[in-house]
Amino acid sequence: MKKTVSLILNIFIAVFVPYAWIKMMFSMGGLLSGSGLTAIKYFTVQSNLFMGAASLLTVVVLLVRKTVPRWAARLKFIATVAVALTFTVTLVFLSHIYDIKMLFSGANLWFHLFIPIAAIVDYAFFFDAPKLTFKNTFLALIPEIIYGAFYLINLLINGTGVGRGVNDWYGFLKWGSYIGIAISAGMFLITWGIAVLIRAVNGKTSKYIGE
Repeated sequence: MKKTVSLILNIFIAVFVPYAWIKMMFSMGGLLSGSGLTAIKYFTVQSNLFMGAASLLTVVVLLVRKTVPRWAARLKFIATVAVALTFTVTLVFLSHIYDIKMLFSGANLWFHLFIPIAAIVDYAFFFDAPKLTFKNTFLALIPEIIYGAFYLINLLINGTGVGRGVNDWYGFLKWGSYIGIAISAGMFLITWGIAVLIRAVNGKTSKYIGE
């Protein structure tokens, strides 16, 4: 039963991530969004595309073999935490700054809400895979580290621009470099906390040890 539900949830993610991406590609953009290929610069979009790829891989694995290899479980874990971060930041922080209806409209309804919830529910309660060790929770920081490195390099090379600007599109340096560093550190802590929580819940619901 758990495998069937997990399979359905992963098919849902694998299908609707491309749907939302295409929807965004041909839209005029929106709040914390973009149109065409410019939208790829946002962590929300990148994390959801990563989640879509991980779910597609999971579907293939669940269909062709009885067990989930540990490397596939780690990949799905990292992707799940990435979209869970997007969901958490949108719901807890951005909803107090922007109109929540705008945050959950168009493609962002899928990227900010439906895909993250499906991913979290699947990994936490239905994804029966090898249990990950506590140190594996730090693997969830990899996407954020890579994204942050490119974001910083972009700022150093091109500057911040005007206002939120083209280059500092998240406005991390809007209140100065020290605040920007503090925000970044806070994001890493939140990401790791999410990883610890999701691993803990999965550890209580999954009985599979695996390879």
